[in-house]
Amino acid sequence: MYKPLSQNDIHEIHAASLELLDDVGIAVANEKARNIFSRHGAWVLEDHRVVIPPRLVEDAIQQVPEAFKLYGREEQHNIHYRPGCFYASTGGSAQYVLDLEGKRRPATCKDLHDIISLVDELQYIDLISLPVYLNDLPKGRVDVNRFFAGLKNST
Repeated sequence: MYKPLSQNDIHEIHAASLELLDDVGIAVANEKARNIFSRHGAWVLEDHRVVIPPRLVEDAIQQVPEAFKLYGREEQHNIHYRPGCFYASTGGSAQYVLDLEGKRRPATCKDLHDIISLVDELQYIDLISLPVYLNDLPKGRVDVNRFFAGLKNST
């Protein structure tokens, strides 16, 4: 089995992550989400950062099931997460694309539709996470259009 990190490497990354979450926190734009964090013991700062104590992270990790299923729109695309399984996915939320002429430019709705349509046909990509951020729409319409593109162009 491919293991690029040792157990010690994994432990060090986890410890550093806990330290960052406890010292710096994360920006949480959604008020409902901030309230959920607060109810569970995190601190919400005035700049909408949420500072998460290590205990809260560790408690959450203990609640994660060892195996679970993500359902595709077609049964053949269901993903069964369990120890030892590996799945390939697209990345998410790139601001720019490199077009077929080699020009770097802001990603658009058309780019997202095209990328998802292509990836949906690739045999060895198991999961699509919305790979680009839409720069050609008002901010308040970006998320709904990203999810629409994902649903419209993939199975």
